[in-house]
Amino acid sequence: MALARVIRGPSGACSAAAAPRLFSCSPSVQKDLAAPTPAPKSYELRTYNIHRTSWDAFVKLSSEKLHRRLEVSKCNIYLSADPGSGPKAKPFNEVTHIWEYDDLVLRAAIRKQLAADVEWQESYFKKILATDLAHQSNAILQPVPWWSLRECPSTNKHFAIRKTQMYPGKSAVWGDKMKSLLPAEGDDVPLGVWATDIGDLDSAYELYGYASAMDLMKHQQHLDRVGADFEPMIIKDKWWKGYQLAPWSQWST
Repeated sequence: MALARVIRGPSGACSAAAAPRLFSCSPSVQKDLAAPTPAPKSYELRTYNIHRTSWDAFVKLSSEKLHRRLEVSKCNIYLSADPGSGPKAKPFNEVTHIWEYDDLVLRAAIRKQLAADVEWQESYFKKILATDLAHQSNAILQPVPWWSLRECPSTNKHFAIRKTQMYPGKSAVWGDKMKSLLPAEGDDVPLGVWATDIGDLDSAYELYGYASAMDLMKHQQHLDRVGADFEPMIIKDKWWKGYQLAPWSQWST
């Protein structure tokens, strides 16, 4: 069975004869009416903990077969774990990946298509479920309105994800603080900032890219210092995880 890339068509597939014009609008108003602000995309953060004895087999199988999944929908990035940093950091043998969808309806359609694809199921997915995965988790995210996805230099092979869980009602306060702290450009700006749509409530995820593991550690220490004055008042929990880019992946906006 050949996999097809699932793409949603524009709304209103049927055409109708033009109605009589009852009133006229200025060009700027017509433009606003014709081009509504697009809804934010949905993102899925998936994390797999791999059995230690299955790691090499998992990497080999993914290198050979994962391209079939990548052809179906957009993977923004696929990462494998460096030694974690921070009290909540995970150990080795972990991969995490971020997938982009126009919306959750498209995500459901793609999952249905993959579930029906026998070759994908038999050659890859059932195999990793049966022998490789010790644990898996996921969260559905939406980009925060005050930060857009950024490009990443091709030399950046080290990445970090910071998860922050706020006390109830403090997400907007955290967002205001982060907007005042983050530079608009430079090596230390996040590649993406997302808020949880489905998953742990009042949580946010930031993705950073670095040229070296040392740059990652220095930036983590910097953010911890500048946040020390306000974080205890609004943040319930947080962790950092360090990763390297998987051989079959690159960051894509």
